[in-house]
Amino acid sequence: MTQASAGPVNAAAYPRVYLNTVVNQWTHWTPDYYESSHAGWLYAGSNYFYCYVRGVSYTDNGRESIYWLLTDDDSGNKNVYVSDVYLDESGWQHVLFQLNYC
Repeated sequence: MTQASAGPVNAAAYPRVYLNTVVNQWTHWTPDYYESSHAGWLYAGSNYFYCYVRGVSYTDNGRESIYWLLTDDDSGNKNVYVSDVYLDESGWQHVLFQLNYC
C-alpha cells in the first residue's frame, strides 16, 4: 500500500482545471480513503481541481489509482482530496496531462 504524502499545498499557485466527476464522493483532508480523514462531499458534475498528488491506492468504479486530486468541496472545505477514479472517461484518460503535480 502506498502511503499518503500530504502536506500543505498552496492551491492558489495552480490554475483551476474543470473535469467531470460521475458520482457524489467523500472528500478527504489527506490523500487516502480512510473514514478518519473524511472532510465533506464533492457532488457529481463539473468540478475544478488544482493539482494531483500520490497517495494511498484506491479501487472503485472499475479502476485503481494512487492519484488524488486537490480541490475545494461542496461542503465548504478548502484544499481537500478526492480520488481520480470517479472522473468521467475523458478526464480519467487525460487527468495527468491536464493537472500539475502538487
